[in-house]
Amino acid sequence: MKKALRFNEGKLKWSLVHFKSLEPLIQVLMFGASKYTKSVCLTEESLLSLCQLWEKEEFVRIVTLKKGFVQKDCVQAAIELQATPQKSAGDVEKLDYYDLKVCADLAVKQNGLKRILQQKMLERNTKKCTERSLNLERKKELEILKEERILRMLQSKNAIPSLEILNSEESPNLFISKDVSKVAEFADLTSDYTSIMTIKQEDTVIYFVVNATKHLDCLMILLKNLQKQKLIWKPITRKGNKIILHEGVNNWKKKMNTSEILESSMRHLTALFDGEENDKESKLSHAGHVMCNMMFYIYHKNKKK
Repeated sequence: MKKALRFNEGKLKWSLVHFKSLEPLIQVLMFGASKYTKSVCLTEESLLSLCQLWEKEEFVRIVTLKKGFVQKDCVQAAIELQATPQKSAGDVEKLDYYDLKVCADLAVKQNGLKRILQQKMLERNTKKCTERSLNLERKKELEILKEERILRMLQSKNAIPSLEILNSEESPNLFISKDVSKVAEFADLTSDYTSIMTIKQEDTVIYFVVNATKHLDCLMILLKNLQKQKLIWKPITRKGNKIILHEGVNNWKKKMNTSEILESSMRHLTALFDGEENDKESKLSHAGHVMCNMMFYIYHKNKKK
């Protein structure tokens, strides 16, 4: 059998390295990974602090409602969550309203209109009614149909022309985003907790509505969604009601001043010259710290090129 062709000229000869001698370096890196790993309580605020956003207009917001709320609360919270800190809710794209309460009422009513209409028609068809009562029932149906038509027009693509037409019908001058109205639909009034999360990226606004018996469970589901959306990319594990941020592994790759790295190396070298073998804080070899510092120095020097 012929020998395979190899072109090793100019390549690094790793066989020259004595890997056992690198153990102090690995030990110091392991110490740093453990030292700079953070543990924080899982809350709405801690979730938001973990999110990595790239544009100024992008945002993530979370609000949690406790048992006893009504659907209007969900819609109102969703509308408020869609407003950026620099703008009022009335300036939000595709959302122009004068009264939050009216807007919330309208969105909740939208979810029940068809059901109410079907019920009215069923009652009219199944019971014997006088001509007067039939007229009253029919009048109610027409009112519901008119409200339903108004809602459809408010949510149409040509919302502004629709609003001008509706003004003549004494309709509320509102435009409710479809996603906002769905918040009420997906909220479970029997759950102990309902969390609403708004994510705005580029021109898209997404809502996540989470129902759970425990506040922590709501937050965990939101955390998983944020990870799926690639808004939280840091390595995380959960321990009870806390989340562990495993940032220490690559902490040394963050921005560092090379002169400070050299100063650290000198402190460890001086300790070695004075006959001190191990560092007082880490209880590990000063030589291992020097090796680490030199690796950090080379990494950040190369990064600047």
